[in-house]
Amino acid sequence: MCFPDDSLEESFDEDAYYEHLGTRPPLDATSLGSSYRRMVELFCLCTEEDPSKRPSAAHIVQALEENTVLDRAPCDVMQ
Repeated sequence: MCFPDDSLEESFDEDAYYEHLGTRPPLDATSLGSSYRRMVELFCLCTEEDPSKRPSAAHIVQALEENTVLDRAPCDVMQ
């Protein structure tokens, strides 16, 4: 994609990008509300750094269909 004024390229902070690469941003629980907590927990479980700690697709579907809790503790991203 081409930007006529190159403003996007000039504002990109490559050092900050690489510093945060592979991290999860903190999420404000107050502004998201409790209705998002389950999806955030699921996101955290599915993006574990160690793939062996991630739930299988079948386990995720089962937990969502049955409205049950996944058996692993999620990361602490809700502040």
